[in-house]
Amino acid sequence: MPDFDTLVARHAEAARRQEAAAEAVTQDAAAQRLSYTSPDNMITVVVDGNGNIQDLTIAPGTLHGAHPLLLTTSMRTALNAVRRAALTRKAKLIVQKLEQS
Repeated sequence: MPDFDTLVARHAEAARRQEAAAEAVTQDAAAQRLSYTSPDNMITVVVDGNGNIQDLTIAPGTLHGAHPLLLTTSMRTALNAVRRAALTRKAKLIVQKLEQS
């Protein structure tokens, strides 16, 4: 059985590998783009692979015709959906990278 120092060193190395994998995926994800349009077609949100908003488009006529609560709900729906997709993809990529190392 390995001694305590060896176990600590192994754990530290594993943590470094995990951090490096996450950082590499984060950097790659910054160049990716995902978009989602709300079911009512009022809002389209584009995020990078890290879930950061890159663009938000409001359909023509929406600001003059939609109730503010409906508009807010559409924005949240679109943003939550596209961020969830981006972060799910990112998590899968991190796991794949860790399995390869």
